[in-house]
Amino acid sequence: MKYLRVKNWAEFQHYKDRNPPWIKLHRSLLDDYEFSCLQDASKAHLMLIWLFASQHDGSIPADPIFLKKKLGLQREPDLKALIDHGLLIPEQNASNVLADCKQNAPLEEDIDLGDKTTEKSRGAASAALPDPSPVVEKLPLKGGVEFEVHQSLVAQLEPLYPKVDIPTTLKEMRGWLLMNENRRKTRSGVKAFIGRWLQTEQEKYG
Repeated sequence: MKYLRVKNWAEFQHYKDRNPPWIKLHRSLLDDYEFSCLQDASKAHLMLIWLFASQHDGSIPADPIFLKKKLGLQREPDLKALIDHGLLIPEQNASNVLADCKQNAPLEEDIDLGDKTTEKSRGAASAALPDPSPVVEKLPLKGGVEFEVHQSLVAQLEPLYPKVDIPTTLKEMRGWLLMNENRRKTRSGVKAFIGRWLQTEQEKYG
């Protein structure tokens, strides 16, 4: 059985016993960017997960089918989205947990079920060709490395988010990542992070 731990559980939820009658809902949650990027359904599911986790010292089984029944949900919670946003942390093999959760998240994000060998070969081919366009911004990643955002990527994003000043917003992202080292992304997850941030900015302007 694989388990997931609630982020910062010991910091925000500490009790004398392991089965408290209530949990704490901190107002700072409204300022949590990753929480704000969740679908409304996932926000509600996460709060129910917190209630369940309070009985198990901040941990839950990484089993969407079990959680659906236990929490009385109409559909399985999107554990992959909660993991990707850093709100649930795999306690065992992260790759296995992600693989299991990915199969249960078709309603909140698109899943690519294409040939894995083809995807790997495409990724290797694109990695072999460096982007010649200028670097617009560098985003700090986990492990002390940086992700270079080239002008070619900005040009692809601008038609998708026409109301957003993307270069300025990228600077805001860099500043946020510099100040939140423990929330930095991996190289494979940083583009999703950029997309979520830009989508949030776009929605501010209707």
